[in-house]
Amino acid sequence: MALARPLPPLWQSLLPSLNGPVRPLLSLPLLQRLSLPFASLAIPALSLPSIPSLSEIWDGVLKAVPKKKTSYRKKRQRFMAGKSLEDITSLNRCSGCGRMKRSHMLCPYCVHTIRTKFLNIFPSKTPGKKELRQLKREEIAKRRDKRASAPHPDDKTDMLGPWKWPRAGGRKDGP
Repeated sequence: MALARPLPPLWQSLLPSLNGPVRPLLSLPLLQRLSLPFASLAIPALSLPSIPSLSEIWDGVLKAVPKKKTSYRKKRQRFMAGKSLEDITSLNRCSGCGRMKRSHMLCPYCVHTIRTKFLNIFPSKTPGKKELRQLKREEIAKRRDKRASAPHPDDKTDMLGPWKWPRAGGRKDGP
């Protein structure tokens, strides 16, 4: 339902004495008499500041509210504007392993190799999934190599010489 005329501001309805025009204080007879002998002293005209109506304040509040919540991505984009990572231009090849490394820095791969293989210093961190899988593969490969190099258990010729064990249902070999 639309109103025929807008409602007056709240302060005008509560304080009707403020509705009238604001008079300067010099228009009062007492102050006029006091200001005459002091012509060199000027008293500025005082007036009350205009108080904004509730409708004016409400319009400003409604304009300040965002329509949607700013997403985490947009907020981070705004904060990180102009703070991007710089490109690394000082790269060289390691003379030991041939991998790319930063200039004037030790090659991390060579350092890790020296620490683990030559000095037997292992990192104190617990192995992750990839490292555990790699260790398991290495153990399986070691067992496979050990089985391939060991003699077959059915071959007894090495231990007994020319004699062989009798087979079930067969005859004995030898003298």
